[in-house]
Amino acid sequence: MIPQPIDSVPLFQRLSAEERQLITTRLKRRQAASGELITTEGKAAEVMFIIIAGWVKIEGGAVDHPVTLANLGAGSLLGEVDMLLGRPYSMTARAAANTHLLTLSRTDLEEVINERPSIGLKFSASIGLRLPFLEDYLVHHRLRHIELLSALAPDDLRAIAQQLEFRTFERGDILIEAGAPADATFLVEEGQVRVMTQATDGESFEDLSAGALFGHTAMLTGKPYPSTVRAISEVTVWVLTRSAYQSLIRQHPAIKLALSRALAESLSERDQSDAVERMRHLAIFADVPSDILSLIAARLVLRHIPADEVIYSAGTPGDAMYIVDSGEIRLLDSAFSDAQLLERLRPGDAFGEMALLTGRTRAECARAATDATVWVLYKSDFDELMVQYPEISVSLSRALTQRLSARESDFVIRHLRRLKLFSNLATSELKEISKRVRGLRFRPGEIICFAGQPAQTLYLIEQGEVKRMTHAPSGEPVMLDILDVGDSFGEQEIVQNLAYLATAQALTETELWTIAKGDFLALMETFPSLALTVTRLMAERLSRIQHPSMNVPGRPRPGMSVPPPRPPAQRPPANVPPPPAPRVQRPPSGARPIKPATTQATPPRASAPTTPVATPKPATPSSQSQPATPPPTRVQTPMQPKPVAKPIVPATPAPATPPRPRYRENTFWKEFGAWVMGLSLGAKLRVLTLGALTVWFLLVAFPWMTITTVSSAVGGLQLANADDTPLVAKSETAGNPLSGGRPKVAFVVPTNTPVPTRTPQPTYTPRPQPTRVLPTKTPVPVAPVVAAKPVPTLPPRYVDPRLGTGPQVLPHLDKVRIIPATVASGQKFWRVTSLKFEDITESGNDHTIYVKIFDENGKRTEAKVKWWGEGSGTLPDPEQKKADDICDCNYGLFMFGDGYGVQIVDQYPSDQVVGMIMPMRRHVNYRIEFRLTTNP
Repeated sequence: MIPQPIDSVPLFQRLSAEERQLITTRLKRRQAASGELITTEGKAAEVMFIIIAGWVKIEGGAVDHPVTLANLGAGSLLGEVDMLLGRPYSMTARAAANTHLLTLSRTDLEEVINERPSIGLKFSASIGLRLPFLEDYLVHHRLRHIELLSALAPDDLRAIAQQLEFRTFERGDILIEAGAPADATFLVEEGQVRVMTQATDGESFEDLSAGALFGHTAMLTGKPYPSTVRAISEVTVWVLTRSAYQSLIRQHPAIKLALSRALAESLSERDQSDAVERMRHLAIFADVPSDILSLIAARLVLRHIPADEVIYSAGTPGDAMYIVDSGEIRLLDSAFSDAQLLERLRPGDAFGEMALLTGRTRAECARAATDATVWVLYKSDFDELMVQYPEISVSLSRALTQRLSARESDFVIRHLRRLKLFSNLATSELKEISKRVRGLRFRPGEIICFAGQPAQTLYLIEQGEVKRMTHAPSGEPVMLDILDVGDSFGEQEIVQNLAYLATAQALTETELWTIAKGDFLALMETFPSLALTVTRLMAERLSRIQHPSMNVPGRPRPGMSVPPPRPPAQRPPANVPPPPAPRVQRPPSGARPIKPATTQATPPRASAPTTPVATPKPATPSSQSQPATPPPTRVQTPMQPKPVAKPIVPATPAPATPPRPRYRENTFWKEFGAWVMGLSLGAKLRVLTLGALTVWFLLVAFPWMTITTVSSAVGGLQLANADDTPLVAKSETAGNPLSGGRPKVAFVVPTNTPVPTRTPQPTYTPRPQPTRVLPTKTPVPVAPVVAAKPVPTLPPRYVDPRLGTGPQVLPHLDKVRIIPATVASGQKFWRVTSLKFEDITESGNDHTIYVKIFDENGKRTEAKVKWWGEGSGTLPDPEQKKADDICDCNYGLFMFGDGYGVQIVDQYPSDQVVGMIMPMRRHVNYRIEFRLTTNP
């Protein structure tokens, strides 16, 4: 067994009995004969020696003529400093007699120190130098586990470890005195300290143990220490001095950023008093009582911002306001190098305050011009104060309204000028438009609007890309175009009072400016230049549709608002002039379109009468006649009077090899465009309105009249034979989708073939109507009537009678309504099944919108919701509630007087509940239940 001689060795005297035992278990015996070399100068120091018995002489001088410098006896150490500092042996040692030694290798010592770091610290204290191999321990076991430094690279952490000094304090010693200059940061290695802070309601304290960091906030900000720190046990700490920190950040700037970004501490008592005085001079807090300002100051958080560091960027969520304590802040229109300076802020100024009430995304970028210290009031803390003191809202609303009109109007105007729709407007016009726009954000894949949805909003793309889609007759989705920054959509549908013609989907993170339909129409009436720009854009889109060759192949042209044009007709024969684009509509009552007559000279038939007639006679269909060659003349629609037939002039014989006819270029559209450009503004608007009505009539009203007429004729008209049996068409009309598969009634269809008659008719009728044989009194057999299956309907939803329209609606709650989702039969959607209202007598001191979500089976489920306000746009995503939460809901949103709306956003469409307010500023609740439902 190895004896215990290390108790008397100075290096081990600081160790506890347990620590000495750890060292003893790794000691090994060694014997050295007289004259044997133990250490050699210049060789790596891998072992330290403890002399148990015998003598060792220290030699110096030449190797062949050594000189004895000293003799070491039992209890002495040999080579310990060289091994601890990781350097070669600095002397040569030789056994002067038979000597007994104990050895401790460097590897064993590192294992002991990693297991018990206090041993390394005590060794460092004994020799007065820090051990180099403690750096690995500091990096991996101390610095890496500090939250402020966890994101730093290993090289940065090692640089910090090399600058740390160690100190030991006895119980009761004061490490930091409140109010003293901040000259160091402390990291507790072993023991406990107590941090004592003076507050308005007395003294508070906090106990810190191993691994805790303190004093860094004061050192970063240059403020005095806010608290007193006392050792409540024997304490060993690592110390980073201010001079060492300044040297570090010059070579490793990431250290400064890491400490600054994660720094967030409450204000000291002195800073809270300063904050109250500064807030009293701010416009947004001018009317807030002093006692409430003190409560706000207690919620402020101290942050340090290094020079050139971005505090927030444009478009990021607004979650806090800032008050400049020291340094300088610049507000820019973007975070890029060519950004324009909007405002320069100095100590006492505030910025970002709009987030307190609205929660809107940031409209500018804030960057530190110098090292700055700011006081931060987070929106979550402010909302809690608003619940306790609602009168704060009144003061802030008035001040924020004034600031918004001055600051945000300029920002919006600069961005509106980038949009094609407003690029030619004057600044005064843009200023008026900026009052009507609202901002929205969409994530990739989110639907902005659905085809068929009523067009109530104009969308202008500020950032991102939007894909517009429709459906082919077969039901397959068809992409119309991809819109980019500066494009807009929805203006054509608003002007023509149509539903959206296409579904718009965000391809990337997309930011949009939106203008309500009523505001946009009012702006067009107020600013003729805007109406002219809208007309020009719509004409360009119409031109691209009429002339597909103008579209660039590949990616669709932005701005298209209608489905792509039909493919061009086949090229006509070489010897026939090309016909113009036909304008044929399906006539009413099931009649077929009139086929155009040929202009080619053809010999008359022998059976046809040779006497010319003024108008063509009606004739019965003839299966023997051959179809005529399509003429180059324009086909008349059924709604227009037929032209008087003209004598047919034989055509000039064509050459043997006729040249390929050349199509006429777009002469009509060129002349039409020149004619439009020569009109006055009012005339252009009238032409636009007339064209829109014509398009609506041709594409919507007339086809609908045709379908209705055909359906009514098929369902309600029958012909009879001579024996009074019903006369029906043959199988050529079976399966007609308009008649539901029933046989279609045969009509007498007029043709161009003259009808031979047996005897002259006493009278001549120019336009005979199809003959209809009425049934006689003989009863006609009727097929048995099959009872129609009942059409499934959705169950009724509950809407509080105090909301919406009706005799029981409370004042100011007539705007609360449900906007149903536009869905097809068989499609799933989120349906509002219940909308309840609770006034102050039912809800108590509360003003919240509660949302609960159910699946198709009526069980609670989770889904994402979207909130917005009439004056604030999209609100931040709320926190989901647990199933056992006291609110019995999925989400809860505090209201502050704005008109709020909510819907569910996922792969299914959703009903919307809009217009929810606090009437007369009373505390009220809304409880909304959504359920996943399949539309019957």
